[in-house]
Amino acid sequence: MANKQSALKELRKTKKRTAHNSRIKTNVKQLFRQCMDLIQAGDMENAKIKALEFQQASDKAAKLHIISKNRSARKKSALMAMLNGKRPVEVKLAHNKKRPAKVTKEAAPEQTTQVEAEPTTTETTNNEA
Repeated sequence: MANKQSALKELRKTKKRTAHNSRIKTNVKQLFRQCMDLIQAGDMENAKIKALEFQQASDKAAKLHIISKNRSARKKSALMAMLNGKRPVEVKLAHNKKRPAKVTKEAAPEQTTQVEAEPTTTETTNNEA
């Protein structure tokens, strides 16, 4: 923890700035997603309105150095290409979805031996019953 009063004040300022910047970033991301959803749904008039809102928010965030100017330009270009039908709408996987585990060479023989072992145990239980 900071000992000096000026350092404590800097921490307070940093917290406020971080919260402000994250709100702006979130707003820009939401506008981009909403516009993509409208394009995917085929509602082009509302998508154009949202695209204009996104452009304004993205430019303002880039001007304030919250996002980089290049990122702003890339996102605007991609959105306009999707809006004009020159690029397919991006469908990204959600971050919380788990990908299936990769099967290694060592794990594959173990699985086959377990599968072979299970029917033999069921045969003995059927004979006993």
